[in-house]
Amino acid sequence: MNRFPPKLLLVIVLGIETVVSGWAIVGQLRRPAPPHPPVASLVDAETSRHFRELWPAADTSGQNEDWLALGQAFAVYGFFPEAERCLGQARQLAPQSVDTLFWSGLVMNRLGQTTRSTKHLSEAARRDATRRDECHYISARNHLRGDATADTQKAEAELRRVSSNHLAGQYLLAYLLVHSDRPGEAMPILDRLIAGHGDIHRLYQLRARAAEQLGEFDKARDDREWAERVPETIPTDAVADRLGDRGHQFGLDNRILRAGQLASQKNLDAVVKELNTILKIAYRPRVARLLASIELRRGRSASAVKLLETLIRRDGSTADTLIELGLARQSAMADSGKILGTFQLALRHKLDPETCRLMIRLVKEMALRRNSNVSRHSTNTPKACKPSGKTGSRKPSRFSDWPPPSLTGSKPTRSIFSVSASDTSANAGRPSTPTAAAWNCAPNTAGQPMRSIVSGKGDQRRLRLSTCSVTGPSLTRSTSMCC
Repeated sequence: MNRFPPKLLLVIVLGIETVVSGWAIVGQLRRPAPPHPPVASLVDAETSRHFRELWPAADTSGQNEDWLALGQAFAVYGFFPEAERCLGQARQLAPQSVDTLFWSGLVMNRLGQTTRSTKHLSEAARRDATRRDECHYISARNHLRGDATADTQKAEAELRRVSSNHLAGQYLLAYLLVHSDRPGEAMPILDRLIAGHGDIHRLYQLRARAAEQLGEFDKARDDREWAERVPETIPTDAVADRLGDRGHQFGLDNRILRAGQLASQKNLDAVVKELNTILKIAYRPRVARLLASIELRRGRSASAVKLLETLIRRDGSTADTLIELGLARQSAMADSGKILGTFQLALRHKLDPETCRLMIRLVKEMALRRNSNVSRHSTNTPKACKPSGKTGSRKPSRFSDWPPPSLTGSKPTRSIFSVSASDTSANAGRPSTPTAAAWNCAPNTAGQPMRSIVSGKGDQRRLRLSTCSVTGPSLTRSTSMCC
């Protein structure tokens, strides 16, 4: 039996190793490296750290999931060209992936490449029935991009394939029908939408225009009046909504979400510490409001007031923030005049009927307390000090507000913010973000102060209830924790 010479065998082994190594090197060179934009100078430190974890994962593993995750992170933070590069690599690795096709359609939409966006979304809709409505709706908006190139017929065809329970899609279909002089077709759609969503002013405005085209001027006038009474609108930018929903999975938003998921009555101290750390990394107004709500829950009203005052100095005042500050000041037993002034500032931002009613009740409560203290002072005055009938009635002392009810043991009057569950249960709003949903899971602890937001619609606005309640010397109110 002939054997290979040792030298020849060595040459063969070395040749095989060279071929394998060369193939690996060529494959590595052909595989594109993940893009590295200067995120450190554009995002917060926590988000930058998360990007540094995603880059090597996509570079070394070469898996579709890693490239998709990096592309989603880029898209969420507005790096759309970099997101498209990552998603393009993910499509090469897994051409049939519905997630990759869907997100490619979203990013192409943001880059203005509407034809490619519609192509990817159509393929995603064909493969995944759960995303069909959203894909057809975004595709319809792609067809309507640009006045000169808008294709209303293709847009209408896409919207005809959207199910009847997709609010934004049905509204856009009715809008196209009204603006193409087909109000008779649009009217049944609008009637059905208003029957299920009677708090959206855009629906009334569009139906009023359709009624005018049909010559029903009385109905048009009524709808325009209703449009002035209801505040809600329709979220029509589905791409922005989807990007916002995904944001909680990356960077600092993900850290906020995880802190909220850990919140419970036993570890509020740890949650407060974590939220303070987040505020030091990057000041987020909603984090400051969450922290203020927890401080109220822990009975630290003064700290909550300080947080809200800092928020207003840094981020400006809004009606809701001022209302929260007023409630926190009342929980902290601040001066009634200061509380009233806070609500007056809130009214400058937004003329809200509920806030007006709260102020009226606050004024009445202040008057009742003043009269009660004056009567008590008169009753407890020594006989020698009481005015006689000959000298006439004396003016009330400027110290008639002393002592306060908290020192005399008298019961305070019912708070102006006491709201029954029947007033608010119907208006308990859903949280706007996944982060808010996590915070709403915090356990209900009676007697613990909590943040509040005025919510509702028109003249029937109510103070929104959630899982936590606010109580204090003059405060009994259930509140919401959404951010």
